[in-house]
Amino acid sequence: EVQRVVGDDLVSKLEYFNVCGNFGDGMGNPEVVNILKWVRDSNPSCHIHISTNGGIGKPNQYKELAKLGVWITFGIDGYGDKNELYRINAKWKKVEENIRSFSENVIDKNQIEIQFLLWDQTRDQIKPIYDFCTDIGCNSLFLREPFTLGQYTRGYNMKGEYTHSLTYESNNLTNKLSNKKWSLSDSI
Repeated sequence: EVQRVVGDDLVSKLEYFNVCGNFGDGMGNPEVVNILKWVRDSNPSCHIHISTNGGIGKPNQYKELAKLGVWITFGIDGYGDKNELYRINAKWKKVEENIRSFSENVIDKNQIEIQFLLWDQTRDQIKPIYDFCTDIGCNSLFLREPFTLGQYTRGYNMKGEYTHSLTYESNNLTNKLSNKKWSLSDSI
């Protein structure tokens, strides 16, 4: 369907193809690998990027995407179970398995980036996330201020029931760390 709508001619002229998760995670599309193979075959120089929480999809899909030279930003906001405070139902075991499958098969170590939101409830996770990045060979950690309307963001379970709130208060530490991509060669 994407090929029919977009067409080979347009794809052959693209410099950048972005699969962004703002309105649903692109990894939820069972055809994502085939679509991006088509983009790569139609335009070998096109930069392809996906934003995902890593909780959707299968390890073999991430492996194939890595081999295609796709760049992925994984939005993880805590190590282990703390990741689910914001990334509802993104089970850590699956997230880690998918990230490792991708990172073990990249063509270029710069293909993988971890984006981490600095919620008050997960700031203690910076060091474990940094260590995780080092372990998987991730070259880039992007610490970001979360976007929230008001003083907190409400968390809901998969049944739509309110379960908790996340807060963010800027301070000297978050001002120093946030909205900067940290290379693993940098010191946090």
